[in-house]
Amino acid sequence: MKCCLKCKHCGLSCGENTVLEELGTKIVKKCFKEIASEINSKKVMIGVTGGEPLLRKDLFEIMGYASKLGFPWGVVTNGMLVNKKVINKMKNTGMKTVAVSLDGVESTHNWMRNNKNSFNKAINALKLFKEANCFEIVEAITSVSPRSLKELEQIYQQVLVLKLDQWRIMPIAPVGRAGNDSKICLNAKEMAQVLEFIKEKRRENRIKVTLNEMWFCGPEFEYDVRDWGFFCPAGINSIAILSNGDVNGCPLINGMIEGNVKKDNIMNLWNNGFKNYRDISWKKTGKCKDCQWFDFCSGDGLHLWQGDKMRLKKCYYELIKEGYEKIHQK
Repeated sequence: MKCCLKCKHCGLSCGENTVLEELGTKIVKKCFKEIASEINSKKVMIGVTGGEPLLRKDLFEIMGYASKLGFPWGVVTNGMLVNKKVINKMKNTGMKTVAVSLDGVESTHNWMRNNKNSFNKAINALKLFKEANCFEIVEAITSVSPRSLKELEQIYQQVLVLKLDQWRIMPIAPVGRAGNDSKICLNAKEMAQVLEFIKEKRRENRIKVTLNEMWFCGPEFEYDVRDWGFFCPAGINSIAILSNGDVNGCPLINGMIEGNVKKDNIMNLWNNGFKNYRDISWKKTGKCKDCQWFDFCSGDGLHLWQGDKMRLKKCYYELIKEGYEKIHQK
């Protein structure tokens, strides 16, 4: 939860309050050992996110241990703390993939992240990662706001110049800090415009461009904006260990906690819990109850549900469909 920035759209509202005591080194290592004792660790990807992961002083001790157990791992970073020394540590501890946030042209990126140096730091980090030539995937992630929507072509050209392996595009979700600022979330027409842009760039095939996994896009876009159909992996093939030790299916989900690794064996939680993640019949309520697309979208991503009320915040397929109709009106 620690972060060196205070971004307007942070899904976890990191970096704004005093951080509670986070998990210690031994407990995190214990979790990885418990997983490796039951599952082929080479087939389990560890994604390290935040906040800013590089603020954690024991990061490379922990990930070096995980790597020795056989786990591939990757990190999402804002780039502020990346230098050649850090990159060498990443290489030496077996890091496979890295994603750097790139949220617009310089003025927009800096506005979004509330730091006048953040754009140059992100670009420099991406250059250093590519120059290192030792990682399987170096990608940029763009969180799209109404402001950066107008800049997607410019960002695309920047990504091509950097010769990245992938560009992942992510409309800002109404969670965390963004949940309190409707001005940085896209409306119906803007959502459809983003998806049309992704379709166009995928046809050009100059670089792998993909929508993130968060939304069901319907027949208008599904399979045209990603290599796979929509699937929310939370609690099915992904598990999240939160900074305080709580365990759920995804850091962006509100609640739905299965236990805490300070007192629970993580594989016991995985094998015997996650019932509401794996039997989603409870989602057949409200708009989802009689929807013809439920078997395909499963009520959309769990991060869009209010876990305490078991209610969908917003149907993004309805939003996308509305936007699609608007941009295709004669």
